[in-house]
Amino acid sequence: METQLFIFLLLFFTIYLIAYFRVFRNWAPKIRPEASSCLHLFLPRYSCCFFSLNRYTW
Repeated sequence: METQLFIFLLLFFTIYLIAYFRVFRNWAPKIRPEASSCLHLFLPRYSCCFFSLNRYTW
């Protein structure tokens, strides 16, 4: 259980930091944290949909 929590937090911060420093680096500093947070919310949803669709098409 503790390992799963650690992995979740590690992935959360990794996605957030990549979005903050790479994806939205040209955005205004005032809205960059919100945009990074939104990317973090949308990314797992799309990957879940992708993997669930691939499961039923194979």
